[in-house]
Amino acid sequence: MSDESGHRYTVADELLPVVAVVALGIVFATVAVLVNPRGVPYVVAAVLVGLSGVLAEDLFAGRYRPVGSGVGFAAVPRWAAAVAVTGVAVLVSLLVAVESGLGSTLLPVVCAVCGFAWLGGVGLRRAVRPPVTPARLRATFANVDRPTWYVLAFATTLFVAFTAYTTWLYTAYWMGGSDFGAYVHMFATTVDGEGLLLHGKYRVSQPQGSYWGGHFSLTLLAFLPLYALVPSPVTLLVAKSAVVAASIPLVWTLAREHVGDDAVAGLVTVSYGLNPFLWSAWVFDFQEQALLPVLVFGAYLASRRDRRGVFVALATLAFLTNEFAIIVFGGALVGTVVAAARAGELRERAPMLGATALAAVVVFAVAVAVTARFSVEAGIPYASFAAPLKPSLGTRTGMGELLAVVLADPGVLVETFTFRLTDKLLYFIALFAPVLFLGLNDEVSVGAVAPYLGFAWLFAGREIYYMFGAHYPFYLLPFLYVGAVRVLGRIELGVPSKALLRRLFVTIILVNVFAGFAVGADHGVFPVRNDPAHNRVVEAAIEDVPEDASLLTQNDLYPHVATRPHATYVGRPDMFEQYQAAHGPVTPTYVLLDRGLIARQNDWSRPVREAFGDRFGTEYGLYRCQDGVAVYKRGYDGATTGITREAAGEC
Repeated sequence: MSDESGHRYTVADELLPVVAVVALGIVFATVAVLVNPRGVPYVVAAVLVGLSGVLAEDLFAGRYRPVGSGVGFAAVPRWAAAVAVTGVAVLVSLLVAVESGLGSTLLPVVCAVCGFAWLGGVGLRRAVRPPVTPARLRATFANVDRPTWYVLAFATTLFVAFTAYTTWLYTAYWMGGSDFGAYVHMFATTVDGEGLLLHGKYRVSQPQGSYWGGHFSLTLLAFLPLYALVPSPVTLLVAKSAVVAASIPLVWTLAREHVGDDAVAGLVTVSYGLNPFLWSAWVFDFQEQALLPVLVFGAYLASRRDRRGVFVALATLAFLTNEFAIIVFGGALVGTVVAAARAGELRERAPMLGATALAAVVVFAVAVAVTARFSVEAGIPYASFAAPLKPSLGTRTGMGELLAVVLADPGVLVETFTFRLTDKLLYFIALFAPVLFLGLNDEVSVGAVAPYLGFAWLFAGREIYYMFGAHYPFYLLPFLYVGAVRVLGRIELGVPSKALLRRLFVTIILVNVFAGFAVGADHGVFPVRNDPAHNRVVEAAIEDVPEDASLLTQNDLYPHVATRPHATYVGRPDMFEQYQAAHGPVTPTYVLLDRGLIARQNDWSRPVREAFGDRFGTEYGLYRCQDGVAVYKRGYDGATTGITREAAGEC
């Protein structure tokens, strides 16, 4: 074993470069937001491209690499290559920033971030020593064994299947605006320079319309260059499938190293890949939380391999994905501390755990500052809380206010806890069953699940929390499987016990597959009914509205108009009314409705009709109408015509 591969990071000073990287990155990103939010994408691009200089340094295997072939040519240190690449990145970033019309106040920030990208990146490289040289890559591929190729094939199959299926859901008008359409609008408006992550929702506390008014996510911007290269909603679906599928080989590697039995490790991996909760989150639109499985599995794999700098870096990226991840990962971190103390390794791992805890605190503080910058009222949304708590809460409530309400009337927690308690227990059992409840015997899993369940069972008022629906499995599943493989790694099984364990996992996997299809069918996810003739009318109606006109539409149409700079939607008339009461009337030029979409088996035009009421027919005239599709235009009082034909149809 080489000195580099056998290096162990036990000295606290070796973590300082990583901590410096994290701290400087957060500081510069925050300064960029406060100075000029439009410049954030270019700052992020500068960091990403600037880090390529670090890769250039690493690609030069020797300490010096001669330039040219003749005698007398000077030898150039490999760090000079990094300086050259980073210098080009700085120039390109500055040119792009200038061409985009950014103010001169932002340019020093861009320069500083580019410098940080190289200096901090070199420090990170020296701390974690990533094996990225061509020789190491060739050796890595040569050493991949057959079981690993099977796992890669399994992950690739799921990637292709879910990419195709989610793309089909999008083209069939199944996906909604609440997440997918909003994210499409975020990326489109950011790339076009219209604003920073504008979501197109009507939120009382977010008059600026920025996603960062509700949630702070810096890793979300990692998808921005991909969308800029291929500006299509499908790009986000492909990217999400790629990062989720990438977590499957990490589960295999982690399980294999912990368990030491390929059959059991393979079954754990298949159990994860076929987990119905993973499937539900995979199908559900697009969210930055899709990055969490890769980051969490990567962090704990790095911890096992004693790459403590990598653990700190990946944990920090998880914190920067969503502030709720800080709570879940923070609980897991407490569990990690307990596990290290029980194993007598707390003193050795204290620098790593301390640096991670510090990063969590700093990121949380930054998240609070950024959301306050982009909203008029920060905190948890009113709609997220249980009914007994709502009379004492405002539009948004912070954790301090929530604790004050609970302390004033502790009995309210009994009422919220016992509400639909049977359903809560059933979903809890369903969540842990795919890992044979092994996670309940591990400190990391219990630490991660405890704060989530505390919120879902005691404070939350929406069933999606205790049902682990939408994107919430991305928060918990990684820790459940980390806990499961940790438990399997601590026990010694004989041949009969291993055979029984394999049969149990096979049974659970079969149940997983059945449950996944059954739940999907029950929620109308599979199959999707599609009417191509009606969809052509919808597409024609969308094309009939000018690209730069302000357009308001319904939930299931919004993803298909979200690339337009002035597109918005209404999903809940009560929130729309609250927004108008606080910020004045909303007056889009066009309103697009469709009562003929059948993909999700509900009429999403109804909330818009309730929101506008008698404004239709007075302030807004019926401009186009056919096959249940209606286009209203503000101030229009002419004759109504069809969409794909001259004569108007039924609306």
